[in-house]
Parts: sequence; structure tokens; C-alpha cells
Amino acid sequence: IGEWQGWSPPVYFGSTAVSATVQRANYTQINETVIAQARVQLTSVGTGALNFTLPVTPGASSTYYIMGNHSIYDASTTNTYTGATLYYPPIAGRCCLVVQTQDLVTNTVPITFAVGDLIQILVSYWTG
Repeated sequence: IGEWQGWSPPVYFGSTAVSATVQRANYTQINETVIAQARVQLTSVGTGALNFTLPVTPGASSTYYIMGNHSIYDASTTNTYTGATLYYPPIAGRCCLVVQTQDLVTNTVPITFAVGDLIQILVSYWTG
């Protein structure tokens, strides 16, 4: 209990999985609390809301709630964007990202995603 474990987070745009190189991804669970981090580099891009499958299924919820934060590195402009990471109720067990304007991160918000862009998330959530 409480030891860091490796994790290969599936990455999606909408409900379609895309390929990404996992640069690092770990999580730990202490009782009903999970802390997870991941950094991935896109090797393909889809359309729709960017979302990740979490390493351990969160407690049930029908509403979006803040789980942590994220950063997005646009490889073509070297700009970095930050925002919140949220529980994603449309698809159980996933998280999504929002930018500071409170818009969901999609294939075109806040950037037009391309191969080579980096996404990093850090989340903490309850499983009960």
C-alpha cells in the first residue's frame, strides 16, 4: 500500500484512442485515495475532448469535479498552457482537461494538437 506503480495511460480524443509515447506515468493508492501523474507525447491525434483513462476507477459521480491540474506543451510554438483536470462523467473512469477559460480541451482548444505535443497531468481522487 502506498508504493508507486507504473501506469500506461490510454489517451483519447472523444471516444477514440490515439497513440502516445508515455514519458513517465506513476500512481499510488493509500486506502481510498489515488495520486497519479502522467506525461505523454502524442504520436497521433483525433477529434473531440481530450481525456485519459485513470489507473484506478474513481468513486461514482454524475458531475464534473476538479481532480488536479495539467500542462500542455505545444511543440510547434513552444508555448505552454495550463488548467484543471476534471473527472469526466460521460465516460466512467476517465479524466478530461479544461483551460482557464473553462472550455474543455479538444483537438483544437487551446491549440490545434499535432504529433509531438506533450501533455502532463497530476490528479488526486477518491475511489470510495
